[in-house]
Amino acid sequence: MPSLRPRHGAGMKCQSRFGQRCWPRPKSSDSNVASVPERQVRFTEQFFDRLDTLLPSERGADGTPSVTDSVLLDLPAVRDRVAADKR
Repeated sequence: MPSLRPRHGAGMKCQSRFGQRCWPRPKSSDSNVASVPERQVRFTEQFFDRLDTLLPSERGADGTPSVTDSVLLDLPAVRDRVAADKR
């Protein structure tokens, strides 16, 4: 089965090193509005390996999310929350 992970560097706007991935940043709707810089968020190869271990490759009959569900539906919101965290 082909990997559903994003290709390294595909559509990424941040610098990444080998073995690290960056989630693409959303485009600002108004470039004149002052914005607070976001943290750079990287998802490592180990992160995706762990997802592969914890989640099934296909959605379960009971609604258990698959790896694809998690990457496409959950991960963008996680990235946004971590990037916006000001701690």
